[in-house]
Amino acid sequence: MESRIGRVLCRIALATLLAAPSLSAAERIVSIGPATTERLQALGAGEQIIATDLSSQGLKVPKVGYHRTLAAEGILSLAPSRVIGSDE
Repeated sequence: MESRIGRVLCRIALATLLAAPSLSAAERIVSIGPATTERLQALGAGEQIIATDLSSQGLKVPKVGYHRTLAAEGILSLAPSRVIGSDE
């Protein structure tokens, strides 16, 4: 039950983030985790994703590594404006 609540809260947070006026077409998003990447695409932010982790499928963008063993340098070298992931 706790895991389900966490997923719902994650969805609400992503929807709120993407609906915020501060999110512009010029956003450069690095998406970490396949569920996060799928949700971002479903919410219409697929064009803004500049990189994902290795487990995310469907986008032809650079990969920054496996979502459980990421290095900050690889992500920061892409100059993202947002890095979005979850604790899953």
